[in-house]
Amino acid sequence: MNLPEFSVNKSVTISMLIMIVVLGGIVAFFGLGLDLMPELEFPMITVVTKYEGVAPEDIENLITKPVEEVCSTLKNVKSIASASEEGTSAVMVEFEWGTNIDFAAQDARDALDRIGMILPSDADDPMVMKFDPSQMPILVYGVTGMKNTMELRDYLEDSVTPRLERIEGVAMSMALGGLEREINVFVNRTKLEAYNISLDEIIATLRAENLNISAGQVTKDYTEYLIRTLGEYKNIDSIKNTVLRKLGDVPIYIKDVAEVKDTHKERRHRTRLDGKDSVIMMVAKQSGANTVNVISKVEKALEEMREEMPQDIKFHAVMDQSNIIKRIASV
Repeated sequence: MNLPEFSVNKSVTISMLIMIVVLGGIVAFFGLGLDLMPELEFPMITVVTKYEGVAPEDIENLITKPVEEVCSTLKNVKSIASASEEGTSAVMVEFEWGTNIDFAAQDARDALDRIGMILPSDADDPMVMKFDPSQMPILVYGVTGMKNTMELRDYLEDSVTPRLERIEGVAMSMALGGLEREINVFVNRTKLEAYNISLDEIIATLRAENLNISAGQVTKDYTEYLIRTLGEYKNIDSIKNTVLRKLGDVPIYIKDVAEVKDTHKERRHRTRLDGKDSVIMMVAKQSGANTVNVISKVEKALEEMREEMPQDIKFHAVMDQSNIIKRIASV
């Protein structure tokens, strides 16, 4: 019995098979992920090294050139490009197509570990990052409100982004921009000279005092307790009352030679939305997750949090990939 004859004689069976295939196709269609960009893995890595407060020329000589030399020894390197800016070195390494980028990134990390002694000791460790379009943000909000952007950013990082990261499909949520808190110690040079105290002594004292140190364990009644000495500063007064040294029986405090202020880091960038200072909040999805569904869940979660938030906080969608995907899918 050939296929045409079987199809005619077993019409009910064939109809059932066709229905199963059609239903399977419909289910698979609605289960397809929607994404703006296909999942591609470009054979490229970027080595970023931070060295705050250093000029571009020094960044190039001290960091960029040694990193370039190390990266040039990696296998299957096609080209190397770099950019040296104030406080930042970025080296882009492109590999031949077909190179396993995970292995290449690990080889780069191992090679960079070997030049750790050559790089400046106060520079940050080099970060090796792969170029992955799927890790780009799918949703970007401009957020305004509260007294200032420092309080706004703290609120977002403490109360909003952690809850968004618990949503299924969300890989990362972070806040950028705005003012960042910084404690400044303004030293009075005249008073330092009067007490014969050096700036290095102040730095060393503050570094040594601002530590939590483990003091071992104590066992009592079959229970082991971890003992720690808590020395990290909790407030401004703790810093002011730090003892630098003693002159006889009289202690010299930080407040005797310096002014301590609770302020913010130097502003090098400004984020504004509709003429107001703002904070940027970005959301990235997990690889393979449905972009439209993830954004829908994020918007629903923000709406649920609305009752708990200060009334003046406003979220403005700056970039929403779901809108683009829906327009493309409807064409």
